[in-house]
Amino acid sequence: MAYFYDMILITGGTGLVGAYLIEQLLKENQNLRVLYRTAKKREQLLAFLERKGITKTQIHLLEFVQGDLDSAADLFEVTKSVQCVFHCAALISFDSRDRKHLFKINSNGTRDLVNAAIENKVSKFIYISSIAAMEQEQQTDYGKSKQLGELEVWRAGQEGVQTFIVRPGVILGSVPYTHPLRQLIRSVQKGISYQFPGSSGFIHIRTVVDCLLQLYKTESSIQHPLTLVSTNNSYNDVIEIINANLKRPPAKKEISKKWLVMLARIVENTNKLLGLKSSLTINLVETLYHKGEYETTSELAPFKQIKTPELKEMLDDLIESERYFPMV
Repeated sequence: MAYFYDMILITGGTGLVGAYLIEQLLKENQNLRVLYRTAKKREQLLAFLERKGITKTQIHLLEFVQGDLDSAADLFEVTKSVQCVFHCAALISFDSRDRKHLFKINSNGTRDLVNAAIENKVSKFIYISSIAAMEQEQQTDYGKSKQLGELEVWRAGQEGVQTFIVRPGVILGSVPYTHPLRQLIRSVQKGISYQFPGSSGFIHIRTVVDCLLQLYKTESSIQHPLTLVSTNNSYNDVIEIINANLKRPPAKKEISKKWLVMLARIVENTNKLLGLKSSLTINLVETLYHKGEYETTSELAPFKQIKTPELKEMLDDLIESERYFPMV
């Protein structure tokens, strides 16, 4: 397929999916425009790319544009002369105080980006949503905000833009960023280890990027969201693999959901009074006890040939990232 423009825009390029996607596209010598918010985030991305062996010549293919998803003017400017948008940017939070901001960024920001893409005649729009958008019974504010974002992207499809929506599960791999499961690794290292009956879908970051690049090369739109999940596992499976890797004893004790919800409520209310963010929230507790089962990429036509590692291999990478990129 020939395009007048060959520029690709990546929002959220300083985040997990965006960073690995940029790495792979630069290795293909692709011209990229990256929307970023702060100089610190930009420097973190450049340091990551250097560690991954990206050359100075390839770095020169990057065009950085400082801007924000809550500015329609910024989004209009950044989508000019763009052939494809990878919309990776999102706010992820289980904190009830972030509810308004979640919808502002994930829903309204996506709406404004779609409007800009339509007006500037962008040919292709690939949206990174979440399996959280699929949940109905216990849907979080984050899940609702991503679901509304999906509706905006479908609108772009009605306006003639080639669109794809992907819903990754819990993304694992060697990541030099703060990751929720890295907090779990820290807890296990300290001897804090419990069983949780919930389950979810997991996928390696490299697999996510392989799927996105496959869609970039796909000629026609796919008129339904695509679930990106390599394997479905319980959180107990995750905890036991981490325990074994760190040579810790197996977790034997399960925490009562009722007790943990009560504790989360106390923590949330206390932190609200103190103006602090909560690492333990009621939404997070609900997630730990929710049993999710999802279609895997091996069952989906565009991705059947893409290799997907097992849970242990994915977690081993995550644990290695904790050793080599410790949180500060």
